[in-house]
Amino acid sequence: TAQWSVVAFADFNELTDGQWSAMATDDLVAMTTAQWSRMTSEDLVALTTAQWSSLATDDLVALQNAQWLAVASDDLEAMLAQQWSAMTSSDLRALTTEQWSSLATDDLNALTTVQWAAMAFDDFNALGASQWSAFATDDLNALESAQWTRMATDDLLALTESQWVSLNTAALGYLTASQWSSMATDDLVGLSTAQWASIATDDLVAMTTLQWPALASDDLIALSTAQWSSLATDDLRSLLGTQWSELATGDLVALTTSQWAAAATDDLVAISTSQWSNFATDDLEALTTHQWSSLATDDLIALLTSQWAVMASDDLVALSTAQWAALASDDLVALTTSQWLSLATDDLNALIGAQWSAAASNDLLILSSSQWAALGTDDLVALTAAQWSVLDTDDLIALTTHQWASLATDDLRAITTAQWSVMESDDLAGLVTSQWSSLASDDLVALTTGQWILLQTDDLRALGSDQWPTLETSDLQAISTSQWSSLSADNLGDLSTTQWTSFASDDLVSLTTTQWSLMETDDLIALTTTQWAYFDTDDLNALTQAQWTALETDDLNALSAGQWSAIDSDDLVSLTTAQWLALASDDLQALTTTQWSVLESADLIALSTQQWSMLASDDLVAMTTAQWSSMASDDLIAMIQVQWAAMATDDLRDITTRQWSVFATDDLVSLTTGQWSALASDDLVALTTSQWSELASDDLVALTGGQWSSMATNDLVAMTGTQWGALATDDLVALSTSQWAVMATDDVLALTTTQWDSVESDDKQAWYVAADDSTRDVTHARAFISTPLVIDLDGDGLELMPLFPGVRFDLLDSGKRQQIGWVASDDGLLVRDVNGNGRIDSGAELFGSSTILPSGERAADGYQALSVLDSDEDGWLSELEADESQVLIW
Repeated sequence: TAQWSVVAFADFNELTDGQWSAMATDDLVAMTTAQWSRMTSEDLVALTTAQWSSLATDDLVALQNAQWLAVASDDLEAMLAQQWSAMTSSDLRALTTEQWSSLATDDLNALTTVQWAAMAFDDFNALGASQWSAFATDDLNALESAQWTRMATDDLLALTESQWVSLNTAALGYLTASQWSSMATDDLVGLSTAQWASIATDDLVAMTTLQWPALASDDLIALSTAQWSSLATDDLRSLLGTQWSELATGDLVALTTSQWAAAATDDLVAISTSQWSNFATDDLEALTTHQWSSLATDDLIALLTSQWAVMASDDLVALSTAQWAALASDDLVALTTSQWLSLATDDLNALIGAQWSAAASNDLLILSSSQWAALGTDDLVALTAAQWSVLDTDDLIALTTHQWASLATDDLRAITTAQWSVMESDDLAGLVTSQWSSLASDDLVALTTGQWILLQTDDLRALGSDQWPTLETSDLQAISTSQWSSLSADNLGDLSTTQWTSFASDDLVSLTTTQWSLMETDDLIALTTTQWAYFDTDDLNALTQAQWTALETDDLNALSAGQWSAIDSDDLVSLTTAQWLALASDDLQALTTTQWSVLESADLIALSTQQWSMLASDDLVAMTTAQWSSMASDDLIAMIQVQWAAMATDDLRDITTRQWSVFATDDLVSLTTGQWSALASDDLVALTTSQWSELASDDLVALTGGQWSSMATNDLVAMTGTQWGALATDDLVALSTSQWAVMATDDVLALTTTQWDSVESDDKQAWYVAADDSTRDVTHARAFISTPLVIDLDGDGLELMPLFPGVRFDLLDSGKRQQIGWVASDDGLLVRDVNGNGRIDSGAELFGSSTILPSGERAADGYQALSVLDSDEDGWLSELEADESQVLIW
């Protein structure tokens, strides 16, 4: 051994592998550290495991880094613990990762904490799971932070639970976030509460959602408030319900608002009622609407009133109807005004009757109109009368028609008059008939005109006999026309006469015919004249005869012309004579011809002379024979000329002879020629002589031949010369010989030549015979005997034949032959065949007063007729005249 220690380095290197492997351990031990440091890699590899295990620690320490790299794994495994513990950090660093991975756990455990702290990162990662799981806790705790942070995930996973639980806080603190996130749940569960309390917040945040659910409640409780406040929302959401339910109050309070906002609903549900009561207001406010909606009713009930008072509006809105229905009354009372305003309608409707009846007035007053509008009918019914009486008008206005219809009568009666006065029409319309019939009179009176006008007709009909009489005039006038038209007769009958006098004209017009026909007479009488003037014609006609009979004359006179003209005949007949006598002229004039034709004689007789004088002509024309025959003489006399002039001929014929005899001359004069020509003979005969003497010439001319022939001789005698002088020739011809026989000489003398010439010879002779010679003038005498020129052929003077036997000849050229006297056979007539037919046809072809002159007029006598042929105007008819040869003697 002593020799070995002095062997030169070059000699050592000459030894073969076989020689080295055969060396005794003592020899190897005897070698100096300098010799060992010069050994080649081949020499070291040649050593056996037994030889390696016997090497002195100094020798091992003497080896260079390059030499360690050549050491076989088996040789390293053969080394003893004391050998390993003696190795320098440099030597250990010299080992390759392959060498490290092959080391036995005993070898690794032999390393000191100082050695471990000096190990290279790659060497750490080269260790296998079995190697790591065998690490001593002291060695693990000896590792530096850089070593821990470089540890591979597999290495960490290889650590046992006992290793993990023995790690000090420094070692745990060295782990990176990624390393924490890769830890096995069993390892995490194995950590002590003290270890958990020391874990950095970043490390906690790095843990995955799969790791957190595995933690024990004690571990979670061990976390500090700072640690809890740093947790990620996903980590919190990964906690199980059992974990949440066991958290300490301090831990819950430590969570931030953002963490609470991210909490899963299952986690919130898992929190116990005792935990909820300790929640900070900020945390409650942080919860989302979805989280609030998932809370159990027990949790909500557990909240303190102070907590409810600070809840956000959105959170309250998020609560389900079932949650709201479970709340205690104290919690509801604790809500602030802004919170009540934010409540959803479904939530409000979810509240049960007991909750509503316990609500404070301030809470009710703060509800918005939209909230009130959405309340269920059960909720409204639950309110007490005291609560209803304090509600704001806006809240009442907000209620829907359906809601109003559900209110009990006691609730309606609790509403004040001030509240009623501001109710909207739709709300009033929503009340059912049974509600309206129960309203107090004061409430009805409180309604405004704007409200009354929009009430439903069924509501108005529901009002009772004790309610209608209390309505004010303005209320009645506010009711619309369509409303009035729908009221029953009983409703209208409940109104007082004073109320009727205040009716607007439109309202009266709107009443139906059925309603008017059932009106009480006192109500009709109460109406003013102004109101009557606006009646619809259908309404007037709907009145019964008994109602018409009861009307006052002022009311009748108030009716317009249009109204009177539309009144049914039966209604007119029902009027009394006193009513007819009081009618104004305009009313009478407004009656149609049909109406006049049905009036009773008693009614006509009742009319005053002034009324008759104002009647329209058409009305008079419409009257029947029976009506005219019943008229009083005074009424006929009262009629004015315009009326008479418009009378139909049939009506004139209906007037009796007694009535004609009292006609005023002005009335007779006013009759038209057409009317005179249509009068019956009896009517003409009935006229007095004074009446005839006043008739106008045109009227006399209008009389027909038949009328003239029936004239009484007294009437003819009464006529003046002026009247006779105006008569047409046809009228004179129509007079009979008996009438001509009584003609006064002055009347005949008033006739013109043309008129006298048209008188038939029989009539002339009748007058001539009866007339006194002293009254006949030459002209009329000459006219009577006619004027044709007669030639005395035998010089013994003219000889004429008498009328009888005489001849029948058309002497007057009237187209009618008459019986006349003639010229004797020894005398002749001077004639001219004007039409050249070879015979003398009439007096127009004689030379006399029937000869037609070139001017178209008839000649005054034969001489004038003959002078037409005196072409040279020398006063003689000679052969020099052009037409002298046409003059013949007949």
